Amino acid sequence: MHAIIRNVQSVLFDGFVKEVVLPGEDGEFSIWDFHQTLLARLREGDIILGLGKDMPKKIVHINSGVVKFERSELAIMCL
Repeated sequence: MHAIIRNVQSVLFDGFVKEVVLPGEDGEFSIWDFHQTLLARLREGDIILGLGKDMPKKIVHINSGVVKFERSELAIMCL
C-alpha cells in the first residue's frame, strides 16, 4: 500500500509499505493492504512502518494526529 505521513512543515514519509502499526486513542492497531476503510484519531507514540521482508522497519514518532485509509492509500496528518 502507499503511505504518506506529513506534518504542517513537511512530508515525514512517502512510500510503499507492507504493514503499519499505529498508536490509536484506544490502543495500538495495525493496517495491512486491503484493510477496511478507516478514519481514526492517533495519540502520542510511534508509527511503525513495515517496509517488507528482510527490510528494516522505519519508526516515526508523533504527538497526535489523524489517519485515513481507503483503497490501499494510507494518509496520516500529525503534529
